[in-house]
Amino acid sequence: MRHVTNHVALDNQGFRLPAVDRVMNLFEVLADSQTGLTLSQLSRKLEIPKSTVHYLLHTLHTRGYVQWGADGHRYFLGLRLADVTQADTAESRLRAVAVPYLQQIVAKLDLTATVSVRHSAEAVIVASVESAQAPRGGAWIGRHMDLHCTAQGKALLVGLSEEDLNKLFAGRARCPRGHCLKRRMGGGFSAPSVGA
Repeated sequence: MRHVTNHVALDNQGFRLPAVDRVMNLFEVLADSQTGLTLSQLSRKLEIPKSTVHYLLHTLHTRGYVQWGADGHRYFLGLRLADVTQADTAESRLRAVAVPYLQQIVAKLDLTATVSVRHSAEAVIVASVESAQAPRGGAWIGRHMDLHCTAQGKALLVGLSEEDLNKLFAGRARCPRGHCLKRRMGGGFSAPSVGA
C-alpha cells in the first residue's frame, strides 16, 4: 500500500494547495483499496474530518472521478480517471465501439441505453447514451449495480455455472425488491420465475 503523506519535502513547498493534496491523497488511498472504502475509513486514513471527505467525495462523484459501490456506502475510483489519462483501456475501447449502437437504440426507442461490464458481483456501466425523455437518470458511466438485481446484470451472469454463481454471491444479502436471483433450498441460486 502507498503511504499517504500530507507533508512531502518538495522544492516549491509554498506553492502547494492543501485541497489538491487532499484530493490526490484520496485518489491514492482509493487506488490501493480492492473493496472500496467508506466515508469513515477514508477520514481515518487521510486524517481529515468526515465533513471535508464528504465534500471532496461529493464533488468528485458528480464529475465521475469517484463512484459509489452497489451498497451505497463504499467509494471507488471512477472511470472518468481513465478518460482524463487517455488510457487505452478495454472499457474505453468498448465504449468507443458501443456508443454508435447505443445512439441508434436511443434514436429508435427514445430510451436511455447503456453497456455494462461485470466487476466481481456488480455490473459497472461503461457506456451510456441518454434519452431526451429521461435525461440525468440513473445510468451514469461508472455506476455500480448488483448483478442479481438488474436486467443487464442478469445478462452478464448467463454463462456462469451454478458453482460460479454460488461463489460470486456467497454471503451477499438478498435484494428487497424480489427481482433477484433466488436462493434455493440447497443453498444454490436460481433465476426468478418469469412473473417475479
